[in-house]
Amino acid sequence: MALSGLPTILIIDDEEDILEMYAAKFTEAGFKVLTAHDGYEGIETAKQDQPDLILLDVLMPGMTGTDVLLKLKEDSTTRDIPVMFLTSLPERPEDVKAAKDAGAVDFLSKNIELDELVEILQKFVDIAPAK
Repeated sequence: MALSGLPTILIIDDEEDILEMYAAKFTEAGFKVLTAHDGYEGIETAKQDQPDLILLDVLMPGMTGTDVLLKLKEDSTTRDIPVMFLTSLPERPEDVKAAKDAGAVDFLSKNIELDELVEILQKFVDIAPAK
């Protein structure tokens, strides 16, 4: 856990509105939130800040989510950080399998209700819901 005592989540997504929406909801739920606008920034932030969990968009310009995940898993400073994929694409079994084969711990739709996503994150980092 981060020095703040709050579990830290890094969100890597090229859509500013998604970053803002998730950051507001997760902060309200008791997480420290870091954001990155692309894969390159996300990798550097992960190395520097060592978040407890990374939420990673699948499709981004420059570097796909899978490319980012593979780079994170290659680096000894980031390989043990759990990564969950988030996508706005229809979920296809082959995409889920590829993500998990690459080392993702989950593959979620961006259409998921925010409260449900918060519950998943809380269970994953094992914290009590914010009061």
